[in-house]
Order: sequence, then C-alpha cells, then structure tokens
Amino acid sequence: MKDGNGLMWENKAGVSWSLWPTLNPLVFQVSNDCPYFDLYQSVVFEVDSKNNILGVSANNEFYKLEGKIDEESDKAVIP
Repeated sequence: MKDGNGLMWENKAGVSWSLWPTLNPLVFQVSNDCPYFDLYQSVVFEVDSKNNILGVSANNEFYKLEGKIDEESDKAVIP
C-alpha cells in the first residue's frame, strides 16, 4: 500500500514497514522501522520483460511475490 511517496511492505507474519524510492525505480530504501534494518537497508524489485513484479531481493535473497499486485491499493493479493 502506498504511504505518501513511499510504499508499505507487509510480510506473511503481518509485520509491516516503509520503503522509500531511490533514483533507481526498482530500488527502495528500507526505513529504520523495519525489524530487519540491521540486515539490509535497501531492496530491489525484480520484474519480468513485461514489468510484472516477480518478487524482491534483499541481502542476496530473493522473496517471490505470491499472488498479484492490486493496482488500486498497490498491495500484494495473496491467494
């Protein structure tokens, strides 16, 4: 979900934190409200050739998007 100019990320455990855009449109800075901030300070969204989001990479780990992105709310819809 959008949070001003940034995004709110929520994991399966229901923990959420802010992501802020950088000059690279696929790279987001992780806010210090993230419980994993000590492990990584940025994430990279991975997309396919049609710009569909496949998932996100952080700290050399890939986290696959399960479901799809709801265009109206910018939230991932988990089946």
